[in-house]
Amino acid sequence: MGCTEGPIQSWIDWQDSSPADPRELFANAMVLGVQGVYTDSSTFATPPVPSTLLKVVGARVIDSIGPTSRAILTNPITTQVVGVLDHPDRIEIDFNVSPDPLSITTFASILVTGLTTGPVGGGVAVVVGGGKTARLTFPAALAAGDTYIVNINGTTAPAVTFGGIALDGEALALPSGNGVAGGDFCFG
Repeated sequence: MGCTEGPIQSWIDWQDSSPADPRELFANAMVLGVQGVYTDSSTFATPPVPSTLLKVVGARVIDSIGPTSRAILTNPITTQVVGVLDHPDRIEIDFNVSPDPLSITTFASILVTGLTTGPVGGGVAVVVGGGKTARLTFPAALAAGDTYIVNINGTTAPAVTFGGIALDGEALALPSGNGVAGGDFCFG
């Protein structure tokens, strides 16, 4: 530690030497069961908890008859087109980190609505793909000729990380968001 030769026996040995690495000025400690650091002789601080925002990084509309992807989301502002002969009955949404599976639910954190047919019911949402993909499976294919909007909630009943951080969902581009937790991600 620092520039002194040999082990430091007391603060007096250390007081006139400069540390080789400034991070050595911090002393790790545990106070009342909380891990932290002493930034000087009397100030105890806990390190900030890393906070990774949950972002949408991609999505697919899938036809189970194939099963193949019928539309792959590359730009959330552009409507994805699925052919009338396709039978899309699944939607997969990819995230940058694993969402809390308990926060991925149809009619709450994820809502699929046909502009003609209205909300799509009966869907089952599960987390797959190493924990970073939400798969919505519907009991029947989505109706041909309708336009569907998929809304992933980042505000009122949000999809969240295991740490409880809400989706950063603004659909400006992929990955989603504006750098602040909250905001819905919508695509059609």
